[in-house]
Amino acid sequence: MKNLLIAVDYDGTYSEDPKAFDHVITEFESHGHECIIVTARDEKVSPAVVNTNLGLKVYYTSGQLKDPYLQDNHSIRPDIWIEDRPQSVGRVDDWLFEEESKRWYKECGYCDENGKLLILYQSKHEEVTCNSCNGEKRLFPE
Repeated sequence: MKNLLIAVDYDGTYSEDPKAFDHVITEFESHGHECIIVTARDEKVSPAVVNTNLGLKVYYTSGQLKDPYLQDNHSIRPDIWIEDRPQSVGRVDDWLFEEESKRWYKECGYCDENGKLLILYQSKHEEVTCNSCNGEKRLFPE
């Protein structure tokens, strides 16, 4: 089992129910995973209030996208994000997932590189079912 780095958002996530998140974080850490708090707040203007007994590291991005901020300033790449506003993460490697998805779709043989059926309808009212993937269109790697 891989030890994961789990980034937990503060506003709208941890701050909504700190006791529940303390429990979840403690459970993750009991399984060998590391949790950090990542917030778009500015530490000097509005510091986050986090349970100090957990010893969590809090990263303040001061409004910057979280993933690029952590990579560029701290060489940190979280494995999992717990975030109520995913757009604030701004993962810079989304294209890697898209390219991997396209590769799997291409292997299907009946789907185009975007995962769409090459022929959507035999007639205007019947959808073509792909024989290779049984119409699932979800041939993702495990």
